[in-house]
Amino acid sequence: RANPGHPQLLFELGRIYSEDRHDTNRARNIWEMALRNVGDLTDWSGERRFLIGQLLGHLAKLEEDDGDTARASALLVQLKEVSPSPKAIQKWLDEVKAKTAGGHSC
Repeated sequence: RANPGHPQLLFELGRIYSEDRHDTNRARNIWEMALRNVGDLTDWSGERRFLIGQLLGHLAKLEEDDGDTARASALLVQLKEVSPSPKAIQKWLDEVKAKTAGGHSC
C-alpha cells in the first residue's frame, strides 16, 4: 500500500494472482501495469533489465497458455532483446509460431 505503482511489487503481486489464485486475467492486468510503470522500456540497465525480462516472460507464457499466440510472439520478440539468452527465447518464439501455424492448418 505504501508503494502502489512500484513495478517490482506489481510483478510479485501478479505472480500471486497467477500462481496461487489462478486468476490469469488479474495477473495479466497487474503485469501490464507494471510494464507501464517501469518507464522507458529501452533503458535496460541492471535490475530494470531483469524486471522487464521477468514481466515479458511471464506475460508471454500467460498469453501462450491462453492461446493468444500472436500476443505471445510479440512479447517474446521484446523479451529476446533484453534476455541474456536470446537463442533460448528464439527457440521459444519458434515453438509458439509453430503452434500458430499448426492451429491454422486444422
